[in-house]
Amino acid sequence: MTSHTHLEILKSGVENWNDHRKRVKISAPDFERVILSVADLHEADFSGANLLSADLSCAYLRKANFAGANLEGSILWGADLSNANFMEASLWKADLSRADLFDACLWGASLWEANLTGANLQCSNIAGASLREANLTDADLRGANLEGANLVDANLRNADLRGANLKDADLTGANLRDAHFRKADLGTVRSFCKTEIDSGILHQIRLQWPAKFA
Repeated sequence: MTSHTHLEILKSGVENWNDHRKRVKISAPDFERVILSVADLHEADFSGANLLSADLSCAYLRKANFAGANLEGSILWGADLSNANFMEASLWKADLSRADLFDACLWGASLWEANLTGANLQCSNIAGASLREANLTDADLRGANLEGANLVDANLRNADLRGANLKDADLTGANLRDAHFRKADLGTVRSFCKTEIDSGILHQIRLQWPAKFA
């Protein structure tokens, strides 16, 4: 099916779109790849939509609503997702590398094993989200709200966390080598157990908050 046809069905409403997806076999060899790369879908309403494995790479999705949508395995690299709403959306293994998620809402979203390499997450709301084993290498998280986020075994190498809210965030087993923490309150983090972190910061945390390594 052409991307143009996909676009027309989507524009007709989420209910029609999901009905269409139900009629299509999702398993190989009959898997239908949804290709909407480079499409202009800003402010579109995809709440509750089945976008499993959809290709939305480099799409213009500013202020789009993906609340409760299924985006598992989707391709969103390089997409403009600024101010988009992903509240409680499923983004398991999604590719969001180099995506612009400035001021996006990812509250309660499932981002297990998602690829967020080099993504712009400045001022985004990621509170209560699950980023277990997610790749956030080189991600810009300045001023992001990560309160209560699950970052167990996540890769945050060289991530910029300056001014981020890390209250009750679980960083157990996370890789924080070369990460930047200026103005981030590390004393509010739930756990640094088995975390890989630079020696200077490690020493500071052990002195001030030894219980966080338990």
